[in-house]
Amino acid sequence: GFAGANLQLVFTTASNQLYRVEMTDDLANPHWTPLTNNVVAVGGVVSVIDPNASGQPRRFYRVRQLP
Repeated sequence: GFAGANLQLVFTTASNQLYRVEMTDDLANPHWTPLTNNVVAVGGVVSVIDPNASGQPRRFYRVRQLP
């Protein structure tokens, strides 16, 4: 959801893992761009902010667990 002009993404994590949140504006021809890298998880819920989401007509996100 939005927190002011910023989009707040919330996702569940596993302990002692690293995550990357990626974004794209087009699913038909996606070019995934990192929003965050190396989000450290302690298990439970983590939130990430996209400060530029409100200026986009649409945006898609994916969360990837890093090796």
